[in-house]
Amino acid sequence: MDTTATTTIINRFTSDLGKLKELGPGLDGLKNILEELVVSLVGLETTAVSGSGDSDLSLILDLVRTIDATKTEDYRLYVIGWVACSIILNNLLAPTTSVEAADLWRQRIAPLSSAFIKFSSCRGVNDLAFAFPNIDQQDLSNQVLSNVKQRRLLTLSKIIDDLKNGKNVLFALMALRSLVYTGLPEAEWDVVDQVVKSDAVSSILSIAKDSFDVLSLNSNKNASAADELAKLNLQLNQFRLTDQSSKEYVQLVCNESYRLLLNFTDSTVGFEYLVKESTLPIFYNVLSHYSDVELVQPVRSTFYIFEKIVETSLQWGHYVVTNLGLLKLIAGMGKDALRFSNEIVTIFTHLTGSTFESQPLEWSEIANHILPTLGQTLVADQSIARYIVNILRQLLPHPALDTAVLKQYALDQFVIDTLNRYDGTFTDDWYFLLDSCTQLISGILDVRIDPSTDILFTFESLSTVFIKLLTLLDNNQLIDTILFIFSILASIAPKRVIIASKLIQTIQDMVVSGRFQVDDTTNSSAGLLDVIDTKFSINDSSATRILWVLFQTVQSMTPDEMAEIVEQGFLTFFITLYPVVSTIETFMLYCDTLHTIISHDQDKFEREFKTELIDLKFLDLVPKPSSIDPGSTLQFHQRMVKNALVIL
Repeated sequence: MDTTATTTIINRFTSDLGKLKELGPGLDGLKNILEELVVSLVGLETTAVSGSGDSDLSLILDLVRTIDATKTEDYRLYVIGWVACSIILNNLLAPTTSVEAADLWRQRIAPLSSAFIKFSSCRGVNDLAFAFPNIDQQDLSNQVLSNVKQRRLLTLSKIIDDLKNGKNVLFALMALRSLVYTGLPEAEWDVVDQVVKSDAVSSILSIAKDSFDVLSLNSNKNASAADELAKLNLQLNQFRLTDQSSKEYVQLVCNESYRLLLNFTDSTVGFEYLVKESTLPIFYNVLSHYSDVELVQPVRSTFYIFEKIVETSLQWGHYVVTNLGLLKLIAGMGKDALRFSNEIVTIFTHLTGSTFESQPLEWSEIANHILPTLGQTLVADQSIARYIVNILRQLLPHPALDTAVLKQYALDQFVIDTLNRYDGTFTDDWYFLLDSCTQLISGILDVRIDPSTDILFTFESLSTVFIKLLTLLDNNQLIDTILFIFSILASIAPKRVIIASKLIQTIQDMVVSGRFQVDDTTNSSAGLLDVIDTKFSINDSSATRILWVLFQTVQSMTPDEMAEIVEQGFLTFFITLYPVVSTIETFMLYCDTLHTIISHDQDKFEREFKTELIDLKFLDLVPKPSSIDPGSTLQFHQRMVKNALVIL
C-alpha cells in the first residue's frame, strides 16, 4: 500500500471534515473521499504496518483524534475510526515491534484510550487489554459492550436501509460486521435475527454474488466474459470497474460481504437462512475460483462457511459432499490446495469426526478425495502435520476402512517421516504431534493385527525411529505407547530383525543406566497438563509394558537367538525390574517371561544363563510383599519361581 497516497487522502479528508458545514448535511458531501480513505486504510491494516514510518502512524493517530472529536453519529465515521485504531493496534502487536517501541506507543495512545474503546468491536477487547494494561480487562470489556449496544440502537436501522438500497455498501457491511459478534448468547443479542427479519440478508447475498461476479469476470479476458461484465456494469453502477481505485473498492465490498455472511452462520437464525439448496450453489461457485489469487479472501471466507456446515450439521454435511461435490472440488485443486491447507484439513477433520460417527461418509469419498489430497498435496505443509495424523486416526473406526489406501498415498511414510523430524527439543506442540502419530500407529496395529494381512506399519519400518525416540524422550505417555507398539510388533516380527535392531540393548540402557528414576509406586491417572509433564520412571506400570515386549520377543526363539539377546543385556535389566513389580498382573507376567527363559532350552540354561543369573544375585531378591494377595493362579506362578530357584 502506498503510504504517501494514504497521507494525501488523510490530509484531504481532515481538511474537508473541518469544512463539514459548508459541504451539506451529514457526511454525504464527503462520500467520495470517505470511500477513498477507507480503501487506503484497509490496505494499510492488512499489510505489514510495522515497517511504516513513525510519521505515517502518527498521522493515523491524529486521524483517530480528529474523528473522536467530531460530533456526529454517522456510522461511516465509526468505520474509519475502527480501521484507523486497528492499524495502530496491529503495529503495537506485530512480532517485529520491539518491546521499547511498543512501550513508547502505549504511552502515546494512553490519552486516547476512550477513543480506542469507542471505536472497538467486541473482538478487539484482548488487543485493547494489551494496549492499555492499566485498565482492568473486565472493565474494558464492559465499556466496549456498552458502546456496541448504544451504536446498535443508533445505527442498525440506518445500516439495514443502506444495504437494502445499495447505498454506502462498504461502510454498511463493515459497520454491521462490528455489531454481529459480541460473545453474548443469541437470546441477548438478536442483531442477526433483526437483519434476517428485515430481509437485508438477501441484499447482502446479492451484493456478495454480484461483486464476486464482477471481479471474476474482470479477470477473465475472453469475449464472452467481457459481454457478461458489460451487462453487470449496467446493473451495478457502484461496482463499475473504471480504474484501479474502483476495483479495490469492489474487492473490499466482496471481501466484507463474504466475511459478514460467515459471521451470520455463527447464529442459528443466520445458519438456517443461509444454508439451503438455493444459496449453497452460490458459495460453491466461489470455491470453484480457488486458483484466482485476487479472489483469495472471499474463497477463504467461503471455506470457513463450509467448515461451519460440516461441523454443525450431519444432513447438510452429507449434502455438500454428495450433491455439491465439495470433496471432489477440493481433490481437484492440486497445488492450489496448499493456499487453503488449514481450512481444508479442518473440513476433513469435521467430515471424519464425531458429527459423522452415526452416518460416516462413503469410503469411496475418503479414498478418492480426502486421502489423495492429504498424501499428494497437503503433506508438504509441515505446520498441519498433527491435523493430518488426527484425520487418519479418526478413520480407524470406519466400517469400510482399508489401510492399503494409506500406503497407496505414502501416508504411512509421512507418519514415520514426521516422527523422524523430532530432534529432542520437547515442547507441547511436539508432544501433541508425537502423541498423535504413536496413537495412530497403535490404533492401526490394534485393528490390523492379523499377521496374514498386509500390515501397514512393521517392526522393520518403525524400529529405527522408535529406538531413536526412546533415547531422546522422557515423557511417560509417549514412551508407554512406543513400548506398547513394540510389544505388538515383537509378536509378529522375525526374531533376527528384533535382535539386529538392538531394541533389547536400548531397553536395557533405559532400565539400568540411571537415566530414569526407579519408583516402586504406580502412576495415577493424570490431567492433560500432567500427561505432558509426567516423566517416565521405572515402576510397576512401565515394567508391565517392558515385560510385554520381552515376553513377545522370547517366544519361539532359537537357542542362539536367546544367547544374542542375553549378550545385549536381557537378563540384567530383567532382574533389575523385579524390585518394582508390585501388582499381581505384573508379577504373573514376570513369572511367565521367566518360565519361558528357563524352559526354552534346559541344557543351554544350565550351561550359560544359570551362572549369569547367580552372578546377578537373582537368589538374593526379596520375595514379593504380602500385599500381593495369594490366589490359586498366583500360587501357580509363585511355584514357578520357586522351581526356577531350585534349578539355580
